Amino acid sequence: MNTELRRSHRVVIIFAICLAILIILTMAASRIVLPKALSNQLSQMLEVPVRIDQAGINPLKASFWMRGLEVENLPGAGERLFLSLEKIDVNLSFTSLLARQLIFQNITFEKPVLYLEYGQDDTFNTTYLRKNIQKHFRPKIRLGAQYFFTGYEIHKFQIKHGVLRFVRWTPLKTRRKFTLHKLDFSFSNFAYPPHRVDPVPTSFYFGAKIEGIQESNVRVLGRGNFLSEVPDFNIRSDFKNIMLRELNSFTSHFPFLATDGFADITSVMTPNPEDPGQFVLENDVTLRNVVLIEKPSQSKIKTFANMPKQDVIKLFERLDGRPFRFRFSMKDSFDNPNFTFMPTFRSDLSHAMENELQATFERLKQKSNPTGPLSLKETIQRLTGFQFNEQ
Repeated sequence: MNTELRRSHRVVIIFAICLAILIILTMAASRIVLPKALSNQLSQMLEVPVRIDQAGINPLKASFWMRGLEVENLPGAGERLFLSLEKIDVNLSFTSLLARQLIFQNITFEKPVLYLEYGQDDTFNTTYLRKNIQKHFRPKIRLGAQYFFTGYEIHKFQIKHGVLRFVRWTPLKTRRKFTLHKLDFSFSNFAYPPHRVDPVPTSFYFGAKIEGIQESNVRVLGRGNFLSEVPDFNIRSDFKNIMLRELNSFTSHFPFLATDGFADITSVMTPNPEDPGQFVLENDVTLRNVVLIEKPSQSKIKTFANMPKQDVIKLFERLDGRPFRFRFSMKDSFDNPNFTFMPTFRSDLSHAMENELQATFERLKQKSNPTGPLSLKETIQRLTGFQFNEQ
């Protein structure tokens, strides 16, 4: 009996030693093989050079890691690198495999730097890379009840200390640069397909600072069941100290260009209570220290908000730092094939500003002379003491 027990102990010890050696060899081999293999695969897929300094697998933690990723940009782009990244960590759950689920405990990207360029051909530099991925990438893992893995979950996803550099070519063939730094993004509790019974809401956070003369701040918070049959969500975004000259492209119907001033924009998106298939986006905009000039391309337009354009410019000058505030809302469905978010947002923003200016002028008229109508010039002169040039 003792002899058999000793033999069993020996077998267990030998198995444990072999397993430990196998794990060590796997970890060592992955460090040698993975960087070059992944670099070659990604280079073939994206059709641009890709370099990876280090990569490896840790079987004990069911984790994959990568260090020093660099993806080169397209030829002729403004910067050499499209993406650089200091570190990637991916942790899987072993036990989830027994339930035929891919559960990612944590996915972390540290210090990524992404360069986006909107070219003169009205396309992003990502368009070419996306087409290459669609052309070359064929997922080997399929999801569904008829396959081994029925779905996947991500418990936590993080991007830490990122930088986003955006360059846009203007119609005058000049480059406008826009940089987000100190960028952090995270979300938790995402499942696909979504849980039908007691689904846990997905939460996400985005925060960043915008480089400029006065640093701007961006923050977006959201929570909800975004993929359920009846969406239930609440998303709030706050933009603080945004330079107005960066928003000139958003005011397409506004016959002025902002050369100075700042904007604070708060938006809240929720499902439409009258139609859950639609969303409602409520926007609150505050403008400060606005300085305007006429748009050269719209010089033929002589009036705006029922008053001469020069009078609008002078009125903003006489606000003397006082804020100008207006609100507007949008309603539509993401399933609407004819809906485009940014053009609709730009148009609604411009029209809301025009309507608020017109309403403000009407209130000023009534406040200045409740017993009889005054001209707009007379109203402004009474309120501000400003004398218009009669030439």
